[in-house]
Amino acid sequence: MVDIRPMKLKDLIKVRDLEIDCIKEYFSATIENRWEDLPQEWRDNLGASNRKSYQLYISSGLSFVAEEDGEVMGFIFAQMLHRMNGIENLVWIENMGVHPYFRRMGIGRMMVTKVAETARDMGASFVHCTIQPENFSSIKLHERMGFTMGSREGAFLDLIDYKVVPLRSQKADPIKALNADGIRERWDAVSPEDRKRMGLRTEDADGFYAGSELSLVAVDDGRIIGVLFAQMLHHVNNVENLVWIEDMAVDPDYRRMGMGFKLLRRLAENAKAMGSTAIHCSIAPRNLPAIMLHKKIGFFIDRRESAFLDLGTFRS
Repeated sequence: MVDIRPMKLKDLIKVRDLEIDCIKEYFSATIENRWEDLPQEWRDNLGASNRKSYQLYISSGLSFVAEEDGEVMGFIFAQMLHRMNGIENLVWIENMGVHPYFRRMGIGRMMVTKVAETARDMGASFVHCTIQPENFSSIKLHERMGFTMGSREGAFLDLIDYKVVPLRSQKADPIKALNADGIRERWDAVSPEDRKRMGLRTEDADGFYAGSELSLVAVDDGRIIGVLFAQMLHHVNNVENLVWIEDMAVDPDYRRMGMGFKLLRRLAENAKAMGSTAIHCSIAPRNLPAIMLHKKIGFFIDRRESAFLDLGTFRS
C-alpha cells in the first residue's frame, strides 16, 4: 500500500536521484543541449533537493514522499509563503515527480491531496503552482482536483550577468526606497481612490511590502507617482534568493515617461546588491505594454499555466 508521508533527511539521496531523473526527462524534451554538456555547478543547483534548499522544504511540513516497501515512488516539494499574488498564507508547490514505473496509479493526486489537507490544517488559504503549457497530464490532474487554471506570462531576469541599462535622460532619478525617511508616511497617506486610479491591486494594509528594502516609489515634488512592491524568497522557481515582484503601478498622468522602466531598473540594481540571483513576476498575456517594458530591461518571457486551489472549497 502506498504511504504518503513527510519528507525526511534520510530521503535525500533517493529523492535527489528521482528529481534529477525527472528534470533530465523534461530537459531532453525541451532543450537542445545534452545533460552532460551543462555546467556541473548549474546541474548541482537544480531542483528543490539541492543542498541549499532541501532543509527548507523538509522543515516546511508540506513536503512529502510516496513510499511502498521502503521504495520512494514519488515526491512533492511545497512551502508556505506569507504573501504572494495578493494572497495571505499561500502554499507554493515547487516541484513534484513520480517514477515512470509508478505513473498512472494516482500517486500524483495522492501527494497533492496530502499537501492541500495539511496546508488547510496549517491555516493556508490557497495552493498555487505553475505548469508548463505542454505538460497536459499535469494540467488535467490539477483541473480534476479543482484547481483554477489561467495562462500567465512569466517574466524572469537573470541578475548574475545583469548589466545596468542606462537611462536616456540625465534628469534626477525620482526613485526612492519606500521605507526611506518620510516616504513610508507619505505612502500611508495616499488615498484608496488614488491607489485605485494608479491601478495598484495591492493594499499592503499591514506594511509587509512597505517595510521591504526592495519596495520602491517614484516621487515628483513630494507626490508619489509610482509604486513597486517586491520581496526576496529563499527558493522559488528553482532559484535561490529570488526577488518576487508582487505589484507595480504608475499614476496615469505620468505614464509613457519611463517611470516603470526606472522602477524596474532600480529594483534590479538593489536586488543584485543584496545577493539575489534573479527577479520574477507574472504578467497577464494581454498586457502587451508590461511585456514590452520587461523585455527592455532584459527579462525573458515564458508562458506558464498558473494553477490555484481554493482551500475554502476543497474536498479531498
